[in-house]
Amino acid sequence: MWGGPIQLFRRECYQDIGLWLPLPSIDAYAEIAARQHGWTVKSFDDEEILHHRLTGTATANLIRHRFWLGTSEYSLGYSPLFQAFKCFGRLNERPYILGALLRFFWFLVGNFKK
Repeated sequence: MWGGPIQLFRRECYQDIGLWLPLPSIDAYAEIAARQHGWTVKSFDDEEILHHRLTGTATANLIRHRFWLGTSEYSLGYSPLFQAFKCFGRLNERPYILGALLRFFWFLVGNFKK
């Protein structure tokens, strides 16, 4: 399986992980589930993938997409420390600063709703 913007699966792996489930962040779920089933996930940094629009803007505005990312990352079980570092690394993405803060805020809301 190839993790990242483009994913390739062996048929057996695809059948093992039971895709496609109606889950947020389906690509992250696929990587986690494949590892849980004993598959090796590989990334190939030498391939160039071009996005022709900002990711997440097809169905929602950027603010709503950051809300969705925060809640989906909570549902995938990310740790708060990992999420904090992830959001810190995204402070320079549009909408600048606000997007990363909203993403982390909605992640925390999920943790406190338990």
